[in-house]
Amino acid sequence: MIDLPAGLAPWAAQLAQLPADLALALAPWVGRLALAIGPISETYRHRTGEPDGYSGLSRRGSYERLVAAEWGIAEHFPDEFLRRATAGEHLFLEVARKEPQGARRSIAIVSAGPAQLGSPRLAHLAALVVFARRAADAGAAFQWGVLEDRKHRLFAVDDETAVQRWLQARTALVADRDAVTAWLRTLGAARGDDVWLIGGPEHAADARSAHARTLVVRDVLDPHVRALDVDVERGGARSRVRLALPSSDDCARLLRDPYHRGTAATRIATPGQATDVRFAAGGRRVFVHLDHGAIESWPIPSSPREPVGKPQRWSVPRDHALVAVGNAGRRSILAATATRDDPTALELSYSSSSHRVRVTLPAYVGRLLAADSSPPVGACGLVQLRQHAATDLVLQVGGQLLVVLDFTLWPPAGTVLNAVVLSSAGPSATPPQAIATTLHKSSVVWAEQAGEGRLRVVEGTSSGNRTVATLDGALEGPVHFGFALPAQSSSWGIVAVPREGDEWIVAAADLPPTRLRASAPVVGVSLQRGTPALLTRSHPDRLTWLVGDQRKLLPTALAPFVAVAVSTAQPHVAWVTETGEIVLYSMEHDGVLMRRVPGAAE
Repeated sequence: MIDLPAGLAPWAAQLAQLPADLALALAPWVGRLALAIGPISETYRHRTGEPDGYSGLSRRGSYERLVAAEWGIAEHFPDEFLRRATAGEHLFLEVARKEPQGARRSIAIVSAGPAQLGSPRLAHLAALVVFARRAADAGAAFQWGVLEDRKHRLFAVDDETAVQRWLQARTALVADRDAVTAWLRTLGAARGDDVWLIGGPEHAADARSAHARTLVVRDVLDPHVRALDVDVERGGARSRVRLALPSSDDCARLLRDPYHRGTAATRIATPGQATDVRFAAGGRRVFVHLDHGAIESWPIPSSPREPVGKPQRWSVPRDHALVAVGNAGRRSILAATATRDDPTALELSYSSSSHRVRVTLPAYVGRLLAADSSPPVGACGLVQLRQHAATDLVLQVGGQLLVVLDFTLWPPAGTVLNAVVLSSAGPSATPPQAIATTLHKSSVVWAEQAGEGRLRVVEGTSSGNRTVATLDGALEGPVHFGFALPAQSSSWGIVAVPREGDEWIVAAADLPPTRLRASAPVVGVSLQRGTPALLTRSHPDRLTWLVGDQRKLLPTALAPFVAVAVSTAQPHVAWVTETGEIVLYSMEHDGVLMRRVPGAAE
C-alpha cells in the first residue's frame, strides 16, 4: 500500500494498482472528482434482501420492533408515550438485510475513440478509481466497458490487469449515434441503475435521454494551460472540475507503459548474428550490422508497448567495402561503398532500389581509402545546410567530412556526383580529421584536433561553421557525443573527451566544461536533467550511468558486450553481445524497446 495524504487514504487500495510515483501524480485528481461525482444515492438501495438480524435504531418501523424502553414509558407515562408517538420520536430496531448478488451495480461506459485519445484518458483512469471506491462503499459491484466495443463486454477494476486492459482499450473506431442506447439495451439498465458515460460531448445527449449520468472530458484549448475540464452531470445537477495535468513524463508513462512490460512482445528472432549497432541521424531508426555483410534498418518504437515495425535490409555488394551508412527518406537505407580498384569514387546504393550512383572523391580522401584495408564505417545523412536550398548529403569517409550539394534522393541511374570537403579550416590540402561526428536535421557537429592535446567542437549550419567548444584532452580514447534528457534545446547536445587516467571533460551548449572521473571504461555520455552523465562498462555484461554522485544500472546483458551505441538525438542506448543479441533500451521509459536475437525468421 502506498502512503497518501490523509484526505486521499480512502482510495489507497485502488491507487495501489499503479506504480507509487504514478499513483501520487494522479492522486490529486481523485479527491476532486469524488466530490463532484458524489456517493451512490440511498434511493438506489432496494433493500429487498432476506432479513439478517438488526443493524441499529431508526425513528420509523413496525411497533413489533419498538425497543423495550419505549414500552416501559407506555406503562408508567402513557401521556409521554402518546406525545412521542405523535412527534415521531419513538425508536425502532432497524432490520439488516442480505442484498441478493448483483442487486446493486454501478457501471461506467468509457469512450476510447479518437476524440478521447491522449490526456483525456488520464481523467478516465482517475474516474474509474473513484467509481470503484464509491461502489465498494455502497456495497455495489462496479464494472466498466468500452463505448466502441460492439460486443458490450464488462470488466472489473480489481488488480493491475485492469489497468493493462484500459491501456489496450484505445481504438481508432468512432462510436455511432446509437452506441449508448445499444449498451443500455444490452445491460437492461433501469432508471434507478447507477450508469455513467465517460467521454466526449458528442454522446452526452444520448446518455442523458437514456437517464445515464455523464462525465464529459475536454482538453483546455489554451496553449499556455496544461489542464483538462471535466463536466459532471448527475440527476440534473451540473458541475465543472479543472484538473491540472501532471508532468509530461508522468503523463507519457501512464498512457504508454506504467509497468514497463512491453519487452516480452518485442523479442524478435531473425536470421544472422549481429556484430555492430549504430543510430541513424535523428535517432528514429537503428542500424544492425550482421555477420554475413548485411545491414538491417529497424524503426525505433516510441514506447515499450508499441509493436516493432518491419526492417529494411541491404547487403554489401561483392568486392565492395562499406564506408558509410544512413537513411534515404523515412525507411530506405542509403549506403556508400568503395572498391580497391577505384579509390577515387564511392558508390551509393539504396535498399529499395537496384540502381547505384557514383560520387567522385577529393584526391586525398581517395588515397586515405586506398591505404586503409578496413576503413571505419562512418555516418551519412541528409542535412539542410543552406538556407532556401535543397538538402545536402553529408558523408563521413575515412575520418573526413564530405558534402554532396543539392542531393536528390533518387537521381537517375548512371548519375555522377561530386563530393567536396566540409571543414572548419577552410581550403587545405589535408583538413583536420573528424574524430567524432553527429548529424542533425539542419546541422552537422564534429570534433577535430586543434593542436597538441586540444580538441575543437565545430557546428556546421546554414550560417557557416563555428567553433562551439575548445577542450583540453589527452585523446587516448574515443570521443563521445550524446543525448539530453529531457529533449535537448541546443543543436549539438553534449560531448565527452578523455584526459589522462580516468578523467574526462564534458561540455554542452549551456554547460561549462566539467571534469568527471570514471574508473570503468566510458562508452557514452548524456545530459540528464541538467547533470552530465557518463555511461560506463562497469562489468563485461553490465552498463552503469554515473549521474553526479548517483549510479543508475541498466539491465544485465545475457553475455559480454561487443559494442555499445548511444543516440545523440533520442534518449536511447543499444548494445550487442557476444551471442549476437541486440538490445535497444529507452532511458525515457526506463525499459527495453526491442530485443533482436539470432535465429529463424518469425
